[in-house]
Amino acid sequence: MIKSQVIMQNLNLWVLALLFAGIATAQQTKVQDYRSQVTSSKANYFEIIALKRAELAVLDMSIKANNKAMKQFERWAFVWKDRVNPDGSFPSAAVQQERDQLIVKGIIQNRSNTKMDSLMWQQVGPLTNPLANGYAAYPGKGRINVVAEDPTNANILYAGAAVGGVWKSLDGGVNWSAKSDNLAGLGVTDILVDPNNTSIIYMATGDEDAKHISSIGLYKSIDAGETWNPTGLVFNLSDNEYINDLAFAPGSSTTIYALTNTEIRRSTNSGTDWSNIPVTYPFGTFMEGFQTIVFDPNDANKVIVSDVWDGIYFSTDGGNNFAMHAVFQGGNNLKKLKLTSSAGDSNFFYGISQEVMDNNQMITQEATFVKYRYALTNTEEDLISTTNVPGFNSQQGYNQVIAVSSTIPNNIIVAGVRGYRSTDNGATWAVFSNPYNNPPGVGFYVHPDHHHMSFLADGITVLNGHDGGVHRGLFSSTTGWTDLSDRLMISQPYHISVTQEMNGDNFMMGNQDNDGFSKILKDGTKQWVSCLAGDGTSTGIDIADSNVRYLGGIGGTLYRSDNGYATAFNAAVAILPGTGNAAFVSPFEQHPTNANIIYAGYDDVHRSANKGGAFTPTNSGINTTGFLDVSANGASIRIYAIGINSSNTAVSLAKRSDNDGGAWVTVNSPEGTTLNSFSAVANTTTVYATVSGYGAGNKVYKSIDSGVNWINISGNLPNIITYKILHKADSADETLYVGTELGVYWKNNTMDNWEKYGVGLPNVRVSDLEINYTDKDLYIGTFGRSMWKISFENNLGIADVALYPNPGADIVNIASPNAVILNIEVRDVRGKVVINQEVASKNDVTIDVATLYTALYLVKIVTNKGTFHKRLLKK
Repeated sequence: MIKSQVIMQNLNLWVLALLFAGIATAQQTKVQDYRSQVTSSKANYFEIIALKRAELAVLDMSIKANNKAMKQFERWAFVWKDRVNPDGSFPSAAVQQERDQLIVKGIIQNRSNTKMDSLMWQQVGPLTNPLANGYAAYPGKGRINVVAEDPTNANILYAGAAVGGVWKSLDGGVNWSAKSDNLAGLGVTDILVDPNNTSIIYMATGDEDAKHISSIGLYKSIDAGETWNPTGLVFNLSDNEYINDLAFAPGSSTTIYALTNTEIRRSTNSGTDWSNIPVTYPFGTFMEGFQTIVFDPNDANKVIVSDVWDGIYFSTDGGNNFAMHAVFQGGNNLKKLKLTSSAGDSNFFYGISQEVMDNNQMITQEATFVKYRYALTNTEEDLISTTNVPGFNSQQGYNQVIAVSSTIPNNIIVAGVRGYRSTDNGATWAVFSNPYNNPPGVGFYVHPDHHHMSFLADGITVLNGHDGGVHRGLFSSTTGWTDLSDRLMISQPYHISVTQEMNGDNFMMGNQDNDGFSKILKDGTKQWVSCLAGDGTSTGIDIADSNVRYLGGIGGTLYRSDNGYATAFNAAVAILPGTGNAAFVSPFEQHPTNANIIYAGYDDVHRSANKGGAFTPTNSGINTTGFLDVSANGASIRIYAIGINSSNTAVSLAKRSDNDGGAWVTVNSPEGTTLNSFSAVANTTTVYATVSGYGAGNKVYKSIDSGVNWINISGNLPNIITYKILHKADSADETLYVGTELGVYWKNNTMDNWEKYGVGLPNVRVSDLEINYTDKDLYIGTFGRSMWKISFENNLGIADVALYPNPGADIVNIASPNAVILNIEVRDVRGKVVINQEVASKNDVTIDVATLYTALYLVKIVTNKGTFHKRLLKK
């Protein structure tokens, strides 16, 4: 079964029950652009959920445009569910101000002088692309919003990820390195390289396409991406602003335009100061949603801008004032207009727009390629031609790009889910990027959902950013493009799984939009392989046989593979179908000692005693189960579950069973909060929990009576989102780990305060935490930077070994007065050995680090009295 069939099968079943959700009256009200609702003080998350799901429920999900639109909405809903206030209102500027200050001032960084500052996080992967595993449409790494080329060196590329920051390649995309890990929770919408000094780079933060994370402003690097600082264009996250396009004024690299939600902004001093340019409207102002900007090559005073309503604005005084075009003012329905130009065409500029209309049966997508003249007369004659692009689907503007060759303007690309090209200046169009092989045998595979297309200076080579990473290829290719996503660590796992094996190297990841990854013994070596799921969600590795693995798809779909997907991407059986009452991302748990017993968060909490051969609902009273915690309770099992109540209003409900699902009681949230995760201590009545939202001082709670009463143990935790808590089961000191939107915090009962755990981890959302107790490693899944691990054994800060100078530039000394040194090993944050130096039993050693990149490294020092670890900062 191909990926598109899996998606349709899951979604058809998943949305069916929404027809009977008790919200039929809401069908008369439309939520045309739910993404923009977060900026409204009157908007309510629960109401938006109810209205939009009612709209989606009546659509025919066999139509790909419909089920992809639904997936986009549910991804948005999943991202926002832990951010909203308990009453469903969106966070205000006041409650997010502290968080904004932490980000902009860089307070939340990898800090020293903590109990665990000598422990370094290591990347688990997958670093290289997973094996396709027989999958023609194999998963990608993660979403890339923009790709930029150094105009003086085609080998230097920059890529901006949706939530994984900015990446740089020095070899044309063969290798990539992260360049913004010190910044927090970063999405990147656009990148601008100064053509006069390519060491100067501008980065527009945020995720404009999906609106999963808003902008903190425009950042600037003066050292080719090594370090970043804010410009004068700064936003709070609570502003819900997005920088939709960046451009230098013609002939200048000091005058910069930035298009935001409602403003055309300009800086004339390289980003230090910004002004809002006046815009004249023939009627009252509204939410313009400015999109793209082009410049008339024949008239330096003429600047043209588009918006999300299909409107055109232009300036004839060098960008000092703008006015809406007298004819092309846009309409009442969303119809995002993206413009572009070509250095090879001085007469015309081009655009792609698409209106989305709901006729209560399907979402119709009408895509129009438009050609305008630069010689604007403010009349209808300014539009030269329009052409329909049959089958074009932008998922309501989520993925909508256009590019024109810089040397051959007849060669044009437009792309949404698929890619189309024209060789006759837009008169006719043909599919070339055909990820779902529909129509069959046409074009070639490139990962679907395109966010960036641009021609290189040669006018024939195309750079492409999409939901799976980066591709590059010739415009004229008929056989395919080259995948440059290798070594991009930008996957967005919802859940991860590890084993308890010694030297455990068996893993699972369920990824947004990119199926699942399984690390398994295949062809004699351990390697990451692709696993079919559509959007991979929950994961599990059997506690008795690590070859048995579980992978969830959206809407509660669950698969079991008895060989860990080692033989093929689809070597699994479906043990649960999708259902309309299941959560978009449904959880999976296993019995702590009996490998045959598994639990699935479905509509209700479901239990199977034969590894999914059959499931039985436990009658928990919960719909749309979104979280599960399963632990031993004497001779039985205790289950904590979080979902929504039976009236299906999207309001959270938590339940507990002390007898393996036989009976359930409600667990009330601490007053004024909403529970979003549990971690119970086995065979006790102690349980820990996190709560959602930006409630200062309300993050982590403890109960000693199974959740009847709660004690606030949030302490000094900053006002950031907490996603999951994990109690270290073998700890005698109440060790807790908390995954937040800015890394991992930890605490035990000997500590007064919470601390960031370890060093070297990007400030990124931590969506899942798991422990291998045999290897003494903590593993995390990060939503945007893949999978990482760290040891929780603190044998590192021993004073017998000294390392200096630290930071070091060229030569670093290692002194061990009480032991002789036998070997020095230096690893980077990915775990790669960069120095391995045998030592002839000396007490003092020097190592040459001059060729290493500026970064943190873990130094392993083997002596005759034991092995020691130090962290080294290379400057």
